[in-house]
Amino acid sequence: MKFVILDCDPGVDDALAILYLCRYRGAPRLVGVTTTGGNTSPRRAAKNAVFILRRAGKASIPVASDLRGPLSPPVENAEHVHGPEGLGRLRVNEMDAPGVHSADASSFLIQTVERYGSDLLIMATGPATNLARAEQTCPGILARAGQIVWMGGASGPGNVTPWAEFNAYFDPMAVRVLFRSRASLVVLPLDVTSRITVEESTFYRRVPAEDHRFYRDLLYHYVSFHERLLGKRVFHLHDPLAIFCALNPSCVWKEEVYGDIIVGGDQRGKTIFEEPGKKKNSFFLIKKVEFATFLDSFFNTLAAQD
Repeated sequence: MKFVILDCDPGVDDALAILYLCRYRGAPRLVGVTTTGGNTSPRRAAKNAVFILRRAGKASIPVASDLRGPLSPPVENAEHVHGPEGLGRLRVNEMDAPGVHSADASSFLIQTVERYGSDLLIMATGPATNLARAEQTCPGILARAGQIVWMGGASGPGNVTPWAEFNAYFDPMAVRVLFRSRASLVVLPLDVTSRITVEESTFYRRVPAEDHRFYRDLLYHYVSFHERLLGKRVFHLHDPLAIFCALNPSCVWKEEVYGDIIVGGDQRGKTIFEEPGKKKNSFFLIKKVEFATFLDSFFNTLAAQD
């Protein structure tokens, strides 16, 4: 595919995913970033995306935001993980993030799919709100994209409740719309992304020294959260792994499944994956990734000079 949109909710690991994608040699041309609430508020997510794109030298990339909130009844965002404004100790002001694209996110997605069709890859690393709104506004639009890779859901225990992964929990009604869209969909679940952690010390050995201050501010709350959770200074790379999987399908093992989600009650956000049988709304679920290849790609890309 020749073109890519990143749909995200920056967010620390979303910020790392943006930097990774923008510097990835041979990636499809990034034609836009759409944002929604999740890791932080919708408005902050948009400003954070603009800020990180500027950091990556891609200030001309349009950012379209959703400020309406999820389709599902609202729940608490993840600022306790990512920091009070979503990017650790970094503070984004109006000078750092002067504005976003005039279109809302779902309209921008629709227009971009209509323009590029099967040449468009959609990478989605946040709640599925924007994708669902696009599908509800223009039924069948997601199936016209070349592929959608969504990081979310879980085959086993969740990370926000015993049953639910955060992106699925935050807007389960949107996930149901996505699962039923008949899009060319690949899902990267929590039980794969959580298998890999990076030690803080290793991270700083492998990224350029001149970027250390930026990363220490970005990762401050994220690493502290993982230390409280896991007992050591490590962190997950959920969203950068989704970028890698989308760009390196030969390094990924997946199986065809039928999927659904519980949208309310105590098990809100629990994803259900089964053998597809005769059910029509099937998609592919990632089961295994070449983690060593991913880590080399991730660090080599972040260290690359423009």
